Amino acid sequence: MHYRNVTLSTRVSAAQKAEYVRLAAKYNVSVSEWALTLIEHHKNDYGTIGEPTTKEVKLERALELKNNEIQKLIVKIISLYSIDLMRTCDGYNGGILETNIKRFNRVCNETMNDGKYTMDLIKYDNNVVFLLFDIYRSVIKTDGLEELTPLFVQVELYLLYEDYTPLIEYAMKNNKLNILDKLFKFSPLIYRFALDLYNIPLNTPGVYQTRNGMMSGRKFVELVKEYSEI
Repeated sequence: MHYRNVTLSTRVSAAQKAEYVRLAAKYNVSVSEWALTLIEHHKNDYGTIGEPTTKEVKLERALELKNNEIQKLIVKIISLYSIDLMRTCDGYNGGILETNIKRFNRVCNETMNDGKYTMDLIKYDNNVVFLLFDIYRSVIKTDGLEELTPLFVQVELYLLYEDYTPLIEYAMKNNKLNILDKLFKFSPLIYRFALDLYNIPLNTPGVYQTRNGMMSGRKFVELVKEYSEI
């Protein structure tokens, strides 16, 4: 390989020049040799200065995946713990868990990036366990253990068999329209289950003639009363 001299010059401050001389002397080379080595090694990096390296991108992706795994594990543990609290009708620890869920969601809110959460919120309307826990908390705040125990002592039956008869009948008997609203909003299948429970034919006027395809709890109660009088 044949070498030819190329003179490169640039303007630097006195402090910068002193620093370059010091760095070159550290490796017992001239400033020119030191500068050439840097240029040769980074000649293709000019347009990507400040951008993450391939290794950094991979590490960031791996960290994101690990955080997602941890977040999903936390949600699973909270789900299992909430089932135990509902089964034992533990109102005190249920209140603590409700507070901790709010705290967890505040942490998730702080992970907003480009309009999306990097950690998913715990929502009561997209997970059947948290739906039941939300209903459980609403009942325990207004009614006693005598009302609560029959509804949740075998909470697994809701999860295994999707039989929501006790909750629906309790809501109808005690005019708990918010419970019906939460159940119907969570799943159209629960709405269909409630119609079958009260022997209301699907072709009954008004059953599916609503904006979201199902009735509110209030209208459902009115329909049941009206249909029972026929």
